[in-house]
Amino acid sequence: MRRNISMPGMRGRAAARAGALAGLLLLGACGSSDGPPGAGNPFLTGDFSGGKIAEENKPVDPTLFERQKFCPQVEVRGDSHLLTVYARGQEDDPSGLRYQATIREWARECFHSGDMVTIKVGVIGRVVSGPAGVDGAVDLPLRIAVTGDEDAVLASELVPVAVAMTAASGTQAWNTVVDSITVPAAGASRIYIGFDEEAGRKRR
Repeated sequence: MRRNISMPGMRGRAAARAGALAGLLLLGACGSSDGPPGAGNPFLTGDFSGGKIAEENKPVDPTLFERQKFCPQVEVRGDSHLLTVYARGQEDDPSGLRYQATIREWARECFHSGDMVTIKVGVIGRVVSGPAGVDGAVDLPLRIAVTGDEDAVLASELVPVAVAMTAASGTQAWNTVVDSITVPAAGASRIYIGFDEEAGRKRR
């Protein structure tokens, strides 16, 4: 299942971006940092007010010390964070630029069940219209892939993200969450995200 949410444009941009980030970070792991999975979780119980544990003899749940299960890191491959779309016949002509889309931030979370893992990925980006302009929805060809050893592809999903643009807005934030990717837990080593320009050209 995936959810695309159009964000407001120039007006209220800061508040909207903060809200979108807060929602994505609920996934539990931030792709724009390389902290260890599970970092920040409490490992002790008790009241720490006053600089000491109030219940010193309270038993500690041993499961709190179990090794956190592996969740692959997210990586943007090459320069696929950027998508540039021109009007037909004006490719590479700056005056023919319709819009430019970017991937800015991401997050991921893993749900283990037996030998399988379901991966939830959230992505945030922005679309900026160019001199040729765009009025109406644009479809961004976001590709999410999970790879294993030697970059063998375990799963790959093309996620069309619809972003409503108007001639007056000039810029629009977007975000999407995909939670339907399931692969063998032992084989997954990396999550790749990026725009699939070839797939995008076929859709236009």
